[in-house]
Amino acid sequence: MMKRTLCTLLVGTSFLLGACTQEDTATYEMQQDGIDMTVKNYYVDDTITKQQIETTMSYKTLGYASKEAAREANLDAEQEYNHEAGIRYKANYKRNAIATNLTIDYDKIEHLEALENLQGVTFEVESTNPVQVNKIKTEMLLKENGFKKLEE
Repeated sequence: MMKRTLCTLLVGTSFLLGACTQEDTATYEMQQDGIDMTVKNYYVDDTITKQQIETTMSYKTLGYASKEAAREANLDAEQEYNHEAGIRYKANYKRNAIATNLTIDYDKIEHLEALENLQGVTFEVESTNPVQVNKIKTEMLLKENGFKKLEE
């Protein structure tokens, strides 16, 4: 009987610990000057574990005459971003606009330098080994830059 009670207690404790570290999300949106951005933060407690940033910008807003010009100008960024551990970047060149998807998995980032040149990324780093991004400070930065939090 003691073994069964102990086993039940251990299973129950494991379940509770798992529930306490559940990953949640918060989504922010901004539409400004021909740029639409959505930032989805994945977090545990006050630490962001991953960000997914979707952006749509017209070629005219970016100063490009065509999608070919935008593709050529963006090629270096695509190659650079995708060579970093924890960073995935994809661009879709539409008729009049570029749609990008940038995913940053902070648990896989090995060096803070990998993040320093990312355009359109707003975060507040708490620690650099491993990289820890503070949810509350990042939320303030997003709001200061015109983002609105969406209801989940």
